Amino acid sequence: MCCFLRIINNHACLRDLEQRVTESDTTPGGGWPPAARWLMAFGAFACLVRLWEGDLDMWDGIWHADVARQILVTGDWVTMHSNGIPTFVKPPLYFWVTAGLMHVLGPTSLAARLLPALCGILAMALTFAIARRILGEKSAVLALFCLVSTVLFLKYSRRAMHDVPVAAWTALGV
Repeated sequence: MCCFLRIINNHACLRDLEQRVTESDTTPGGGWPPAARWLMAFGAFACLVRLWEGDLDMWDGIWHADVARQILVTGDWVTMHSNGIPTFVKPPLYFWVTAGLMHVLGPTSLAARLLPALCGILAMALTFAIARRILGEKSAVLALFCLVSTVLFLKYSRRAMHDVPVAAWTALGV
C-alpha cells in the first residue's frame, strides 16, 4: 500500500511540475530577461577576453594542443598522435575541431583555446535554456548566475582542454 501511495504522490508531483512549467514566469515574447542577458555578456567576456595572450599553461593544455597540431603535421585525421606515438586516450572530436581552428588561425594559443571558450558560452546558454524549461525563468537566471560565478568553470573555459566542450555537448544532449 505504501508503494502505491508513493507512485500516486510522484504522479501528482509530476503534474505539479508540468503545471509550473506551462505557467512559468516568462518574459513577454519568449526572449531572455535582462538579468540573463547581462550574465551571458559577462560570462562571454570572461571566456573570451585576451584569449590570445600568453602561452599555454599546464601540461594538459599543451598536450591537447599538440595532439591537434599533430593532425595537421601528419595529415592523419583518424589516429591521434602524441609525440609521434598513436594515442587513443581521448575522443577525437575535440582534436578535429581544434585542428580545424589551427588550420584557419595557425598553430597559436588562440586556436587551441577558442573551442573551450565557445563551448563555455554554449554551456551557459544551455544551462539557462534547460533550467528555464524545467524550473521557470527566475530559477533559470539563478542557475545561470551560479554557473557564471563559478571560478573554476571560467578558468577551464579558457584552457586548451576538452573538459568544458564535453560538458557543453552533454548539456546539448539533454
